Amino acid sequence: MLFDTHTHLSEDKYDADREQLIADLPKNNVGRVIDVGDEIEYSKKAVSLANSHEIVYATVGVHPYSAKEMTEADIDILRELAVNNKKVIGVGECGLDYHENHYEYKAEQKIWFRKQIDLAQELDLPLIVHVRDAYEDCLEILKEKNVSKGIIHCFSGTKEFMEEVCEMGFYVAFGGAMTYSNADDIREAAKFAPEDRILIETDCPYLVPKGVKVSRNEPKFVAKAAEMLAEIRGVSIVDIEDVTWYNACKLFNL
Repeated sequence: MLFDTHTHLSEDKYDADREQLIADLPKNNVGRVIDVGDEIEYSKKAVSLANSHEIVYATVGVHPYSAKEMTEADIDILRELAVNNKKVIGVGECGLDYHENHYEYKAEQKIWFRKQIDLAQELDLPLIVHVRDAYEDCLEILKEKNVSKGIIHCFSGTKEFMEEVCEMGFYVAFGGAMTYSNADDIREAAKFAPEDRILIETDCPYLVPKGVKVSRNEPKFVAKAAEMLAEIRGVSIVDIEDVTWYNACKLFNL
């Protein structure tokens, strides 16, 4: 089955049909999903959702877009959500994003990225990294902190960036963005990524795959990522299902 390693099912866009959507996942060949926290509010909701559904897991973290508002109390809340809860399997998404005006508060982003890395290492949990237009700084911090366990989610870097993070021990997750016409760099990275480091995701409700005529992405469309990855790598979809399921379970100790 398929393992969607990055969703945002706790977001308001799913309020009307969330329970039915989760119930239907096995029918759509999706066996596990991770509801990723990207704010304190959504981290709490992700943990609650995971605790209520066997096939849903959670991570807790704060996205770099919210770095300006973070406090030490937020780190304490994330820790409390994760401690002694087997359904919380990672810290993040956190990271660096210098796209457009977000560059203006990169100092704050770096501070809270480091602090969430510290939390992941304290709890011995994988780190879920969001990085856009900040690849050099991201690598510098990951190396500084000697991070060796985590995911570069929604991979959007180059083949060279992929090689560096995989050498460090990271996994690289590919989703809807890989299907877009301007994603040549992502597809090249996906083609050459080590087999034991690849994962698939949707980042739903965002990044609807090319050719899917809906406005809201859903975990079932992780199949489109699997299809594209199989095509790029010249293997069968079953091969991609098997290896990405195995890789996710190994990383998250499931």
